[in-house]
Amino acid sequence: ICRVEDLTISGLVIGSIIHIHRARTVVVNTGGVISASGL
Repeated sequence: ICRVEDLTISGLVIGSIIHIHRARTVVVNTGGVISASGL
């Protein structure tokens, strides 16, 4: 089953991975939200 929400989450994860390479500090919250600081 492929939902629009799943595709959106997958896109956010891929985008976050790309930003991780550019970020100095990466924080993964308990909610699963990836936030990066020091871009």
